[in-house]
Amino acid sequence: MAMHGMRKKASPSPSPSPAAAVVMALVLSSAVAAVCGQPQPAGKQTAANNPRLQRAYVALQALKRAITEDPKNLTRGWCGPDVCAYFGVFCAPAPDDPHALTVAGLDLNHGDLAGTFPEELGLLSDLALLHLNSNRFAGGLPESLPKLHLLHELDVSNNRLSGGFPQHILCLPNVKYVDLRFNNMCGPVPPAIFDKPLDALFLNDNHFDFELPENLGNSPASVVVLANLRLRGCIPQSVGRMAGTLNELVILNAGLRSCIPQEVGWLRELTVLDLSFNQLQGHLRAAQPPQLHLLVQLLLHGAAALPRHPPHRRPPELHRRPPRPAPRRPVPRLPPPPAAALRRARLLRPAALLGGQLLDRARRVGGRGRETAGAARPRRRGRDL
Repeated sequence: MAMHGMRKKASPSPSPSPAAAVVMALVLSSAVAAVCGQPQPAGKQTAANNPRLQRAYVALQALKRAITEDPKNLTRGWCGPDVCAYFGVFCAPAPDDPHALTVAGLDLNHGDLAGTFPEELGLLSDLALLHLNSNRFAGGLPESLPKLHLLHELDVSNNRLSGGFPQHILCLPNVKYVDLRFNNMCGPVPPAIFDKPLDALFLNDNHFDFELPENLGNSPASVVVLANLRLRGCIPQSVGRMAGTLNELVILNAGLRSCIPQEVGWLRELTVLDLSFNQLQGHLRAAQPPQLHLLVQLLLHGAAALPRHPPHRRPPELHRRPPRPAPRRPVPRLPPPPAAALRRARLLRPAALLGGQLLDRARRVGGRGRETAGAARPRRRGRDL
């Protein structure tokens, strides 16, 4: 009864698992690199022999696919298993294993890249610096952001990010520098952000609409910029608790309709105070202004008068910005504000995290001469600040 003319129907072959596909891609990319005259040196760590770099390879390739426009071809060379050679990627010994390399920094500032952030970015679990300012990324930050438990500096300013405040920032235990300025984010800002041990917080030039919380004074930040927002309520009296840390406070053109708390006079470390273009009123007690002995820049247009900087102190030189196109939403045309808070973006002391080794290495100048130190000040679009 055998039917010799019939062939047995072949069963479909199972599709490879994602992990197998990644390994296969790495093997092929290694072969391609060798064929192209780029053999891997013996003992060199790549995604083919280092699990940390393998995860980074998956994350970076996902980011490359999510980028829809790359006019400067920054990611054109993102191929092959040697992720530490990718443009803008910086590697360092892992904090828990000095013999294993890991991706510690990603700097694509001023790249004019368009796209979105993929969830695979959470695979960069050893990342300490994430600098992506002055691009055209849209949407929101990935849900996997809390997996970056070593992240120290987050700069996604001057993009096209939208939606509410990225709550996942609250889950980053080591973050010290948060820069979300010049985006399209809206809604309230959670008071818990002021309980984070941040050194600098830039939220200006978004569509955030919230009341300044009473726990504002809990923040140990040295720089707080809340300009060109939609704020309500009063500057809380708790601001006096920032006397030992706050250097620069900028809340200009934020819609405040309240008085200036007398506790502002306690901010003995304050060098820049800009509360201009609000409807503030009030005064400070005569005994308190002398505490502001470091104050060198003061803008309180239409608000209470405070003593200017002492005659023997010269204000720092400010950058004069060129005129900008019409703003995205109606705001008064402002004179150049004290730019110290925005231009400084000073280097954070890396000793606060992992003995400084990871951040020190991530901040070094890469082979292409690109510096990751600090958060490069983003280009301004639309509004002046």
